[in-house]
Amino acid sequence: MLRLLFLFFVAFSTCINNIHAQCTTSTVTINVDATSMLENAGVIKLTTTLSEVNSEDIHVSFKFDGTATFGTDYSFEPNEGLNSAELTNTDQYYIIIPAGEKSKTVNITGLDDSTVEQEETIEVEIGEVSSCGLIGSSNKRNLRINDDDLIISLSLVSGQDTVLEEEGSLKSLLQVSSSETLTEDVEVLINFLPVTASATDVAYTSTVKLNDGTSNSSPFDIYAIDDNLYEETETFYLTLSILSGPGVASGDSIAFSITDNDPPKVTLSVDTTAIEENGGVAVITIKLSRPFDKDSKIALNYEGLNALFDVDFESSSTEIVTISAGDTLALVTITAIDDLLQDPNENIVVQLNSTTGSPPSENISFDPQLLTIQIVDDENPPVAVADDYSGDNCVLEGDILS
Repeated sequence: MLRLLFLFFVAFSTCINNIHAQCTTSTVTINVDATSMLENAGVIKLTTTLSEVNSEDIHVSFKFDGTATFGTDYSFEPNEGLNSAELTNTDQYYIIIPAGEKSKTVNITGLDDSTVEQEETIEVEIGEVSSCGLIGSSNKRNLRINDDDLIISLSLVSGQDTVLEEEGSLKSLLQVSSSETLTEDVEVLINFLPVTASATDVAYTSTVKLNDGTSNSSPFDIYAIDDNLYEETETFYLTLSILSGPGVASGDSIAFSITDNDPPKVTLSVDTTAIEENGGVAVITIKLSRPFDKDSKIALNYEGLNALFDVDFESSSTEIVTISAGDTLALVTITAIDDLLQDPNENIVVQLNSTTGSPPSENISFDPQLLTIQIVDDENPPVAVADDYSGDNCVLEGDILS
C-alpha cells in the first residue's frame, strides 16, 4: 500500500512539473506613468507587464535602492509581502500577475515629513520572476521624490508691471523666494519661454542665489532691448528651475509683453482703382498699425503717369496728412477734374515720401508702396466720315439745297 502511495505521489509530481515545463515563457517588463512626485502623497504608478498572457501565476519581486528610504519616504502597495514560495529571494517584496492576466499596477506613494530635504531618489528594479517568466530589458526605473516642505517661487516685486517698453526705460523687478527660511544655499535658473519674443529681446539675471538663513533673493531687474526695428507687441514667459540645494520649484510662470518704441507702420489702400473724369471720386485710407504718442505726418507724393495734380485731379488734403497722437486713421479724397477734351485714360500714382524725402514724413515706419488710380475720359471721340461729298443731297457752302 505504501508503495502504491509513493508511486502515486511521484506520478502526480511529475505531472505538475510537466505542466510547468509546458507553460509559455512570458517576458516581464516594468513602466511608470511619471518619474517624479511630491513628498506629500505624490503617486507614481508602476505597471508590470507580460509580453503575453500566461497559463500560470507569475510572481515578480522588486529591489529598491536610492537615497530615499523604503517605508519612511515612500510605500509600495498593494503587494504580496516578502518570501514568495515561488522565488528564492526572501528579502524582496513581490506581486503576483494571475494566470490569464497580462499586467498589474502598483502605487509608489510619497510619505510626507516635516524635514526640509534635497531631492531624493528611488531605484526600482525587477529582482526575480517565477518559472514561466523571463526578465526583459526594460526592468529598471529611476524615480525622484521632491520635497514639498520648501517651495521655491518666482514673483514680481510689489508694484511692478509685466509690460516692458523696448527702449529699456521701463524695467520690472523680480524676486526669488522660499516658503521657509533656508538652512543651506539654493541656486535657481530663470528660464525664458518664448511666445513671439526671443531671448535676445530682453536682458535679465539668468541665475539667482538664495543664501542660507534667508527666504528671499535680492531683487533683480528685467528690461527690453531696443533693436531699432518696427515690431508688433511681443510676449514671453519666465519660469524657474532649481540648479542646486533643497526644495521644489513652484511651477508658476510670469507672462511679459514688450511694446515697440519704433513709430507705427503706415499702409495705404483705396476703395476703387478707376474713376470717371466728370467728378469721379476715389477714397484713400491711411492707416497706422497702432496708436502712437506723437502726431504722425504722412507725406503723399502724387506722381501722375500722365495725369496732372490740380489739372486732371484734386485732393482733399495737402501733401502732408496728419494723424493725431492716439489716432490710427485718416482719409483722403481724390476727385477727377473734367477738362472737356477728348484724352486717353490718365493714371494717378500716389506714393509715400520717406522720412528723408521732400517734404519728409514724420513718426512713421513703412514699406515701399504705391496706389494707381485711373481717370476714365468721358468725352466722345470724333466721328470719322468719308472725304467724297457728291449727289443730290449735297450742296456747296453758300449754295441752297433745293
